[in-house]
Amino acid sequence: MLWRLAEHYFAFRQPKSHKYQILAEAKQKGHAVQFDVVCYATSSKLSDVVEEIGEAEGRYIRQYLPALNTQIPKESNWRKYDYNSHALTVTLEEILASAE
Repeated sequence: MLWRLAEHYFAFRQPKSHKYQILAEAKQKGHAVQFDVVCYATSSKLSDVVEEIGEAEGRYIRQYLPALNTQIPKESNWRKYDYNSHALTVTLEEILASAE
């Protein structure tokens, strides 16, 4: 659902967490910052949509391990997660260096 995408854009515009502060810093320094929809829910019932999106997002986070994600959803239950404390201290420079 598009509300999930809107959550990211709102947090990016009002950066309070480390993740969105880093993204705002990247944008200020001229780097492209965008959020893409990588899958759509096929369910029509809201509770099913939330589950479907949560499971898909969890799969992508586990697969790609984004540097700024503090929560890595467990495969058995996307609502439970392992904590990635490094995401709270990673810098823009570290992220850019790892992308080279």
